[in-house]
Amino acid sequence: MPTPTMLSLLAQAEQAGASHGLQTGLLEGLLETESGFNPGATGKNPGGSIDRGIAQINNQAQPQVSDAQAYNPTFAIDWAAQFLASKIRSCGSVVGGLEAYNSGQCQGDTGYASKVLTAAQRYGYSGGVVGLVEQRAPTALSEILGPVAPAFASTGIPTGLLLAAAVLFMLALVAN
Repeated sequence: MPTPTMLSLLAQAEQAGASHGLQTGLLEGLLETESGFNPGATGKNPGGSIDRGIAQINNQAQPQVSDAQAYNPTFAIDWAAQFLASKIRSCGSVVGGLEAYNSGQCQGDTGYASKVLTAAQRYGYSGGVVGLVEQRAPTALSEILGPVAPAFASTGIPTGLLLAAAVLFMLALVAN
């Protein structure tokens, strides 16, 4: 198989990101951070696990992905786009999704998300908070308020009322 060119990898990343609803540049920033766009990259972790390919798919965290798939840039780029989009949705933010892509946890700031977002700007990422092109309506208070949600939830005010107030507040900000 011929070695893919940087332009073909970027084109694949743009297409895969768009097909999974990621904003332009986000997947490209992730791939640059993970492997420098190297489809043959291999990273050995202290615990013995191995990160494989352009998307650095971990063999222990993702045992369903074979070595052949992980080192196939077409497969790995699409897999990374789908996986990142699912993590952004489940974590409720780009930073949480990126942290979960890297560590499996939505919470915490290892600096990984900052590295990816800095790289993503070089590929046209505009810095959107959600990171997804097709945004859905929030279904939980934590999706709007993030880490301060527990403080609001402990007030005793019904969650639905807090959610509605938060949405109205955000709409007022957007209108101005």
